[in-house]
Amino acid sequence: MKKTFFVTLLVMLMILFTACSEKDDNNTTSPNTPNPPQMATNADSVYAMPAQDTVFPDSLLTDVSYNGETTASLPLTHFITKEMTDALVSNTSDDETQRLFAYQLIASDGFNPRDRGYNDLTWDVFKTGVLLPNKSFRSYFASEDVETAFDVKYLSQIKMFRAVQVIKADGSKVLFEMNALAENQVANYDSLMEAGIKLSSFITDFVTTTPAEYDYVFTDNGTYTQQYTWAQIQDGYWLKDSKRTIFPSFPDMPNAQKKFKKLMQIQLVPKA
Repeated sequence: MKKTFFVTLLVMLMILFTACSEKDDNNTTSPNTPNPPQMATNADSVYAMPAQDTVFPDSLLTDVSYNGETTASLPLTHFITKEMTDALVSNTSDDETQRLFAYQLIASDGFNPRDRGYNDLTWDVFKTGVLLPNKSFRSYFASEDVETAFDVKYLSQIKMFRAVQVIKADGSKVLFEMNALAENQVANYDSLMEAGIKLSSFITDFVTTTPAEYDYVFTDNGTYTQQYTWAQIQDGYWLKDSKRTIFPSFPDMPNAQKKFKKLMQIQLVPKA
């Protein structure tokens, strides 16, 4: 009886092991999905919001509809001015330097949309938002295209991060914040060592796994553009203090291309 029991148990274990082995053999290992870029933790600037009981002049306020009720609003652009971002990028021209940054909204208890898996806001979205002083001092975006996670109650800080948007071949956009990228020491235009970010850091596997098949169009915060090859991208750096590009192995590159300033966007263009 006991022998029969052990034989039966052995047979059952062998069947189970065989089934598991066959199941494992039939499984195919999926390739790892490339990770999107990390957001930076070190902000280029932090704007502290006014106290929540601040009374704003009527001349600054505009009525908006919020949850079916009319309430006063103040544009978020009132707080993030061109003068602030001009100082951060050493700008003296009339262009909209706020476009060079991404914006993180933070509540007084520390909540921010990153907690729910959302990236920071680009300027084109941020500038559509308002503050509702009488509705829990919250940020508010009327567009249905903006997630409600960005309607942050008791808004206390706006963090600014120097950022570059990469447009993939399919037209989708990927946000890179410079302070999240690795730095290398590179000789600048005065032959002094300076922290630089390799331009190839913006072209990760998440952007494309075949970078040599594309050229790369740089756009500043206006309409100025320059085009680069993948070989040039691999050679180039963004100089963090000088706030321009450099290409050490391309000394004959025209200065307009070599010293690109106020980089805001990189677009992948299929090679002809």
